[in-house]
Amino acid sequence: MFREWLIQDIERAAVKSDRVVISDPSKFLAGFSSFSGYDLITLNSNAEEMEARIAAQTVHSGKKVILLCFFPKHDIRHLLEFAGIGAYVDFDNPDSYIRKKLYESLGVNVGLPEAKLLLSAKLSDGKDLRWWKGIVNEAIEPLDKYELLPGFIENPVRFKEMTDEDVYAVFRDEIFKHMGKNTMPLDAPALLRELSATIFAGLAYNNISESLLRLYYWWCNSSNLQEAMKAQLSAWNLPANVRLQTAHPDHPFVALDKKVIEEIGRCLRNGISYIDLADALRKRIKSRHAETFKPSWLEDLLILLDFDSSSMYRYDSLAKVTEYYRTKFAKLDAAMRHLYNQWLSEPQLLRPLQELYESHLKSLLSVWFSCAPQSYQPTQLGIVAQALTEGNKVAVMVCDGLRLEIAEAIAAKLKNTAEISHAVRYAKLPSVTENGMSALFGIDEVVTTTAPRFAKLQGTFPDVDIRWFDRLGSDVSAQKLVVLYGDIDNVGEHKGLAGLKDINNYEAELADTIRRLHGIGYQKVFLTSDHGFVITGILDEANKIIAPTGVDVKERFFITDEFINDSGFIRREDNFPGSSYQYYAKSDKPFKTRGAYGYAHGGFTPQECLIPMYCFNSLRGASSLKVEIENKVELSAVTGQYFSVKLSGNDNSKGKRLRVHLYVDGFSVNANIVKISDTGDATTEFEVESGNMSIIVQDIDSGAQLDSAPVIKSHSRDIDDLF
Repeated sequence: MFREWLIQDIERAAVKSDRVVISDPSKFLAGFSSFSGYDLITLNSNAEEMEARIAAQTVHSGKKVILLCFFPKHDIRHLLEFAGIGAYVDFDNPDSYIRKKLYESLGVNVGLPEAKLLLSAKLSDGKDLRWWKGIVNEAIEPLDKYELLPGFIENPVRFKEMTDEDVYAVFRDEIFKHMGKNTMPLDAPALLRELSATIFAGLAYNNISESLLRLYYWWCNSSNLQEAMKAQLSAWNLPANVRLQTAHPDHPFVALDKKVIEEIGRCLRNGISYIDLADALRKRIKSRHAETFKPSWLEDLLILLDFDSSSMYRYDSLAKVTEYYRTKFAKLDAAMRHLYNQWLSEPQLLRPLQELYESHLKSLLSVWFSCAPQSYQPTQLGIVAQALTEGNKVAVMVCDGLRLEIAEAIAAKLKNTAEISHAVRYAKLPSVTENGMSALFGIDEVVTTTAPRFAKLQGTFPDVDIRWFDRLGSDVSAQKLVVLYGDIDNVGEHKGLAGLKDINNYEAELADTIRRLHGIGYQKVFLTSDHGFVITGILDEANKIIAPTGVDVKERFFITDEFINDSGFIRREDNFPGSSYQYYAKSDKPFKTRGAYGYAHGGFTPQECLIPMYCFNSLRGASSLKVEIENKVELSAVTGQYFSVKLSGNDNSKGKRLRVHLYVDGFSVNANIVKISDTGDATTEFEVESGNMSIIVQDIDSGAQLDSAPVIKSHSRDIDDLF
């Protein structure tokens, strides 16, 4: 606001001259590096007047010039005459100048101290009269540190260079006041280090002041300043005596979080209670502040520490243990998978956690193997076909290697946008891809290629669209859609435990895909899989299972035509190519084979055999907006160079704007926006393209797909071609 007042006075002074003289002996305007529309010449004494005149007439010839004199008006000798009558702004007394302007604007005499008034003027850029009213009435302070902090934190050196000295001094005083310390003459980088160190020390010992804690939360929530905080953290050493139990729960210290893992491992190895650590961890997770600096694996660690398997013996049937796994143990499996991903490269930290997990897993497998061998019957056959009958427009996502706990994690992400049915099926054994995929598509024998599987499904649903995930574009329009997602099994088999990071990302990718399918009109989306998998984690040689000699050993089972009477193995008499019997170990550990270990499937554990048939029914519901392509018959035999698309809609469609896409070979090559008329119709035109064409009609507001139709060019010659 002050700058505007000054510019207005300069403009009035420049009415008769292109040269304006300003006297400013206090150098108040020294921080004004430019005046819009004017060249600036500064003078420190009247000895420079002749040089300034020459510069104005040569270097700045033909331009508007401000001659800013850092000495009083009575010392100016020739410039006033040079500039002309009236081409002068008196700024000998900034205090009086600003009070006069405030009286003219607000109609009040200002009683603020001179220092505060001048500071307010320097900080008034971008402010309006309401701000000035707050300053004059002392309802607000002129310096808002939160306006200056971003520039200070991001680049303290540049901040100091660009900030008026008086403003910087007041800002520095404010920062020291927040730190509860006496002001010291520190430059900006040193001041930032001092502020950071004070915050970090307060968080480490949980004695940080309320005002400093608010500043810290503000810094954490400023996404563009988080890298600056990380830089300050890397330069600050965490004291050795800091513990999670006594630190502030919202601390940003990676080293302290890692220290918690070390302390818990020590407690587990020595049989010492870790209740106080778990309580501190719970408090840290519960707080919603500074979440950027709280690693997600903290929640996984707490799930592991809090898990109680003491009542597992009560689940004494296959149905009960299946439901127990889905509702309770799946969360533990997901947590352990995340911990493996985080700490696998540091086995000394991971091993105690893995041993705690394995103690719970041992209880689960004991119950599982006491009831599953007698009552287990695969229920995987024909899942895809069954799902496609569940509505008019249905999509089924068929995943390779999606274990139940991942499906549960996906369901958790979508619980607010979909009604979810958590149906669990039992995989065909052995739980390998060629077996499970064949069964999913309705083939009750091992088929190793996709063609027979797809043909089986197409025999029931001739118009089903079967696509690999990477070909799932916006041109999808089929009423029955099957999406094949093979990344999980592929990355697991090729990368082993190194692929866990990728698998973590697939949770979000699959959840986003289900949302996208809902958005383009698939009310129901099913999620299923051929099999799950187990993670061996840190695997010692002694943990590998030795199979009998003379059998065909796979990673998680072996097959043979021989009847082997050994209570250490579960025997199933079932035909699998090359054998009459299948044998499974009562363990999640692999048989000793050649090749890499880490990610495995084919065995008889809940992690491998329980597969999802989850239905995600969109809560958005069916749209009341109905629009159809009216001339689908014509589009099936297009002649000529152009063709029309005619739309017809219900009452709710009138006045709606729609986007009509022309797709060629799966890619949108053209799109027209149309508006449904008051009579409920609309027409648009496209040019015929070479390739497989289709039309898709989309609601612009919701993105929902309303209708579609193939466009087929007729091979018969039309009348235009004859003449």
